Amino acid sequence: MSEDPYLWLEEVTGDAAMAWVRDRNAETVAELRPEARMSSSRLPGPLR
Repeated sequence: MSEDPYLWLEEVTGDAAMAWVRDRNAETVAELRPEARMSSSRLPGPLR
């Protein structure tokens, strides 16, 4: 049986797991900001 590569996330208050959560939260917040959502560079084809 192969080892679980995300086993370290089981320690939910550990430094590594908390750092991972902070990184994922920062990525999510950046995507949800209004200026990121309305960016013309994200519009497809002729709508740019």
